[in-house]
Formats: sequence, C-alpha cells, structure tokens
Amino acid sequence: MQPIHVWQQLWDLQLSSGPLGESGAISKHKTNEILQQYEEQDTSTRIASTPIPSSSQQQPVESLLLFRSHHAMADGVSLIAALSDLCDEAQELRQQVAQELERRRGGKSKKPLLVRWLQQLLK
Repeated sequence: MQPIHVWQQLWDLQLSSGPLGESGAISKHKTNEILQQYEEQDTSTRIASTPIPSSSQQQPVESLLLFRSHHAMADGVSLIAALSDLCDEAQELRQQVAQELERRRGGKSKKPLLVRWLQQLLK
C-alpha cells in the first residue's frame, strides 16, 4: 500500500471479495457456523424436491471493505464508531464495547461528574 497523499485525497477505499473464510477477517468459528447453516439450507432444499438453482451450488463468499483515512477526517474513535455500523457484526461490536466500558468503570458511579460534584458540595 502506498501512503495517502493528503493534498490529493483524505481517504482511500478498496473492495475485495473471495471464498468465505479465506481473508481471515471472519473467525474460523463464525465461518464454520455460516457454512453449517448454508449446508443445512442446501440440504433442506434438496429434501423438499425443489430444483436447486445453480447459484446455490456455489460456495458462500465474503466481501471486505478496506478503508483508511487521514486523521484530519475524524478522530479514530468517532470514525470507527461510524464505520462499525456498516459491519454485519455491528450489534456484536456494540455489545463488546459496552462490556469493556463497564469493565473499565469497575463499579464506579454512573452519575454524571457534575451531579457527583454538586452532591459533594451540598453535604
């Protein structure tokens, strides 16, 4: 990959696709789950004695969107938060972030800082 020349562009985008699991972007466990569901659907189609369309005989594919940007576009956290909503795993990502935030708080008060300060002043 070449460096981004910020006087020409602030971002770069590449799209890639291939057989499911080949990129390494999806865990082997998740890939196996998807393949198992795919095979079960294919089997149920054959059991129902309906003709199988030729497209269902192909392996499932995955698509990757490779996006990189200059930090002038947005701070890293804001940009990743916006882009993560485009992912298939968006809900899982939000849950992981929430769990990590809760872990880091370590049972600290969920009250806003200003409210806690005012409570301290009024004591």
